[in-house]
Amino acid sequence: MKKRILIIDDEKSVGTILKFNLNQSGYTVLSTYNPTEGIEMANNMEIDLFILDVAIPGMNGIDICAYLRGIPRYAETPILMISSKSDIETHGAAQRAGANEYILKPFPFELLSDKIKQYLS
Repeated sequence: MKKRILIIDDEKSVGTILKFNLNQSGYTVLSTYNPTEGIEMANNMEIDLFILDVAIPGMNGIDICAYLRGIPRYAETPILMISSKSDIETHGAAQRAGANEYILKPFPFELLSDKIKQYLS
């Protein structure tokens, strides 16, 4: 069975590009720009890895990460945070919320792909 990845990023173009490339890599990919919808998806299906943007209006990626870590079945599920924010405070907050990785935008797709393979192997 294909591994399922959920992307939550308020930049629709980022979600679309990542979804296309990850689908081409053999994953089943769900993508949304709406954090509430993303949480609903996570609650209604099994997700193998999350990709969360940090700067999402409303419930940001760090809040979503902390919420997911509070769900027992996602306590150990890999969460990759992507962000254009390079400050140490944001990076630290992502780590404290339970993120496995913090990847700065823009990034080469190969970097993200390698991280996904690492966590899903």
